Amino acid sequence: MTAEQLERPWYKHFWVWFLIAPVAATVIFWTVILTTMASPPSLVVDDYAKIGLAYEDKQARDAAAQDLGVTGRLDVRRERGAATVALVGLDDPPQRLQLTLAHPTDAARDRSATLERTGGGLYRGELGGATPGRRYVTLLPDDGGWRLAGELLANRTDMSLKPPESPAKR
Repeated sequence: MTAEQLERPWYKHFWVWFLIAPVAATVIFWTVILTTMASPPSLVVDDYAKIGLAYEDKQARDAAAQDLGVTGRLDVRRERGAATVALVGLDDPPQRLQLTLAHPTDAARDRSATLERTGGGLYRGELGGATPGRRYVTLLPDDGGWRLAGELLANRTDMSLKPPESPAKR
């Protein structure tokens, strides 16, 4: 080595950076990976026992709706966030219904409403905002005794509601 090479500061030597660069790149890479994984998406579920119980509860509600023979028709004013449901098949209709329009991937964009009976089997309520895109629809009475469900496609404003078929009956 020449005297000029020895007098240069350490950070001007090639081999110093040759050794530091891979280590620094690895630290940065893993910092980004671990920070990203620290907040999992809302689709990740960690309590499978609760999911199993909820599934059994849904099946019981679906069977109750089939036994009652209840069906309905949903009409959604997507821009205003208003919903109207017409129910058929109940001898003693409930005073209120709980309507949920769930977004397929983002729970923050779900909409729920309490629908009040207006007469003639009609129920009306406000969803609290616009509801663009595809939605999974769930309709329950206040007591949660039965359930109607369906999928509202992105290009539709109305749909029929019926009890979902149980896997055993398919």
